[in-house]
Amino acid sequence: MSTLPPIGLITGLSMERRALKRLRGQGVVVTCSGIGPRRARAAAERLLAEGATALISAGTAGGLTDTTAPGHLMVPAAVVSTEGVRLDADAEWHAAVLDALAPLDPDPGRLLGSDLPILTEAEKRRLGREMDCLAVDMESHAVGAVAAQAGVPFLALRVVTDTVDRQLPAALGQAFTRQGELRPGGLLLGLARRPWELGQMGRLKKDADAAMATLRHLARLPLPRPAAPPTDPGRAG
Repeated sequence: MSTLPPIGLITGLSMERRALKRLRGQGVVVTCSGIGPRRARAAAERLLAEGATALISAGTAGGLTDTTAPGHLMVPAAVVSTEGVRLDADAEWHAAVLDALAPLDPDPGRLLGSDLPILTEAEKRRLGREMDCLAVDMESHAVGAVAAQAGVPFLALRVVTDTVDRQLPAALGQAFTRQGELRPGGLLLGLARRPWELGQMGRLKKDADAAMATLRHLARLPLPRPAAPPTDPGRAG
């Protein structure tokens, strides 16, 4: 068993955590925080308190441009919040991970962090254009902020599910608990109230399967560790 200090990896959904479970054999502690920045921040702080010396935000993201298709892997050089706070990935670690994940053609473009879901195509396109970002999630900016404050290396690994022209079904709002667990009963109830969204849900399921396949492939590849001491834990600006 490795004696190296652990890397803490946070997902928002339990299905993302399960897809990445193979990384545990590489000295990575994989945990599901639940959805949203507040829970992601708490999970990141807990992992640091338990001895993690680097943090990763991993899972799925929504596309903000026409260039991002389902299954598209993002390893962003920087995460930018909707307020304009920029958090850079550790430079040397980022370069090493891009090289290690080359079989998956990782995209180093910028990732947007939002406190709220971005649901409509118009809003996604606007934010992608104005913030110069390719995809969006709700946890990476919180994890990056904790890493920057603690002075430890940070990285995001995100795979696109819904494309920029895909509006998420409203029924999906009842499909997950706050802890990131799927609620089949809640999903069925939402679809019973909005049966016209069944086709959208089917397409989203297909796209989510593509994203999960990419995450599982990622977890089978060797994940480089950051150098110590950290070279560039992050900056705000």
